[in-house]
Amino acid sequence: MMENLNWDWKAAISISIALSALLITVIQTHLTRKHNKLSIRPVLCDWVHTTDNRITFWIMNKGLGTADISAFNFYIYDKKATLEEFQQDVNEQVKQNSIIVDTAGMSANSYLAKDEKVTVLDVTFQKDINIDDSFIKHLDDRYKITIKYKSLYGDCFNYKSGLRI
Repeated sequence: MMENLNWDWKAAISISIALSALLITVIQTHLTRKHNKLSIRPVLCDWVHTTDNRITFWIMNKGLGTADISAFNFYIYDKKATLEEFQQDVNEQVKQNSIIVDTAGMSANSYLAKDEKVTVLDVTFQKDINIDDSFIKHLDDRYKITIKYKSLYGDCFNYKSGLRI
């Protein structure tokens, strides 16, 4: 009878060790997946650069993973606009003083790799024009951009920006 009792005790310890190892494996797998998702998360940021006669606005992916763009939208005074409407409006806003105006956007199902940047607006003015804070504020109040994007794991993120300094 004592032999059967010892065997049950040894079996119970073996089962508890196996279950503990299984639990630790499940927890470690969960933590590894969470770490992997965070380590390839894309992070979209904007940047406005001004000189005496030039203003440039771009979007850059400063995260570690590629951003899968699902929507890229322009807004003029909070009203959704196409790229062509955005281009036309920018041209009307700066036409009397600018010599070069470049605008760009991204389409859905495009990608923005780590450290890649897209120049959304690049305006070069005549030499006698000085860009001041009031002009930047006017652009910031007028234009907004929203981007819906996903990580390679499918986690969804939103980006919303104005042309601010």
